[in-house]
Amino acid sequence: MDEKEQRYFWIKLSERFFQDDQIKLLMREENGEKYVIFLLRLMMKTIQHEDGAYPLFQYGDENTDPDDVYRQLSITTETDIDTVRSAISFFNKYHLLDTSLPNHLIIPMSLKMYGSETASAVRVRRHRERKKLSETQALQCNGASLQCNVDPRSKSKREEEESHPPDGVMTHPPSPEHIRQAEFIASNVEKLDAKVFTRKDRQKTIQAWAGDIEKLERLDGRSVDEITAVLNWAYQDDFWSTNILSGGKLRKQFSTLVIQMNGHKKNGGLPERPHKRKKCTVCGEYENSNSKTCMSCHGQLEVVSA
Repeated sequence: MDEKEQRYFWIKLSERFFQDDQIKLLMREENGEKYVIFLLRLMMKTIQHEDGAYPLFQYGDENTDPDDVYRQLSITTETDIDTVRSAISFFNKYHLLDTSLPNHLIIPMSLKMYGSETASAVRVRRHRERKKLSETQALQCNGASLQCNVDPRSKSKREEEESHPPDGVMTHPPSPEHIRQAEFIASNVEKLDAKVFTRKDRQKTIQAWAGDIEKLERLDGRSVDEITAVLNWAYQDDFWSTNILSGGKLRKQFSTLVIQMNGHKKNGGLPERPHKRKKCTVCGEYENSNSKTCMSCHGQLEVVSA
């Protein structure tokens, strides 16, 4: 019987990993550096399992001693058990863990960081790279009179120019719905700091955030309804309501927000309330929402009597 083919796993950390709000909060805690190292070791364990879910022995069983879980994590990550116990507490506090899947741990931020391939795939990829290099060298221009049918700009340079078109040019302008969602974010930010924008800066900022939301729909495959649902949930959550402060942050954390929103619904952490039909006291528009603020004009919403 053939042995299972060896598979290689890896995690790609962004250069801004330590600038992430959750990581910065964790680092400020006493022994924060130890907690981050433990988090990275735990990530290396989760990526070796389907869907990044790390199995825990009898986790969630009412008869299970929590120390058994801490002991398992301490042994498998080679981390002091007291560090594990404290770290898990902070991971939960800063929404770094998802336990919605029974008997498993998931680290949401790691889901976009890891990859894997088999040993045979590595060999095939390297062979193709060598072959492509040979073909490229063979097709080099053979004299000044020949023109290479290749864009002289590097791929990264082309991508940079395409993502930053000339001033005033938008290759994919945001829709009115994207602008409404950006306005919704801005209105919630202003609840935290009423003087955060000047009038001129506010319009530019909303346009930029709407562009981020447009990419969230077009490039990341998220629907307008899904984005609206996540926004409504995030601004009811004590942690995320003070951390989703821009369209870029919404796009960056969207996968984590979806996972935690669905996890809360399953575990009853944040009640899933039915949307109520409401009318704006300013513009008169109707919305089916749990929000208190109109997404069109930011006026007060009132429940419409049945």
